[in-house]
Amino acid sequence: MLIVYFRKMLAFIMIPLMQKELDIFKDTIWNTHRIRKQKDAELPAGIPDHMYSFPQEYDMEECGM
Repeated sequence: MLIVYFRKMLAFIMIPLMQKELDIFKDTIWNTHRIRKQKDAELPAGIPDHMYSFPQEYDMEECGM
């Protein structure tokens, strides 16, 4: 029974900490890196945050959600 409470307490503490670290990684590294142009790909190359904020510069359009 003690193991069940320990697991719940560990999840209660660790899940928010891990989510915070993942959010920091997403905001500082993943969405700010440059995507290289690929030879046969129809996808645009650039920085994901910039591509999202200024789709018209990449021949895309903002569809909204």
